[in-house]
Amino acid sequence: MDTDFHQITDKDNVVLNENREVCLGNKVWIGCRSLVLKGTCIGNHCVIGANSFLNKAFEGDHLMIGGNPAKILKQGVDWGGDSL
Repeated sequence: MDTDFHQITDKDNVVLNENREVCLGNKVWIGCRSLVLKGTCIGNHCVIGANSFLNKAFEGDHLMIGGNPAKILKQGVDWGGDSL
C-alpha cells in the first residue's frame, strides 16, 4: 500500500503520514505473507523472503532481502535463469 487511507495531523494541522509510492522493479519475487509498505522500492531481479516487513528503499538489483525489518541478506542473486 502506498497510503494509510487516512490522515494523521498534529495540533497545527500538519499531516504526519504523507503518502509515498511503492516501486517494484522487473522480475521481483515476493514471498508469502510479506508486508510491503509505502516508501518501499525494490530493484530488478530481487527475491523477498517470506514473512518480510519492507518499509524503505533498497538500492540495487539482484538482491535477496528479508527479515523484520527487512535488510539485504545477499547480493548477486538470480532466479529464473537470467544471467547476472
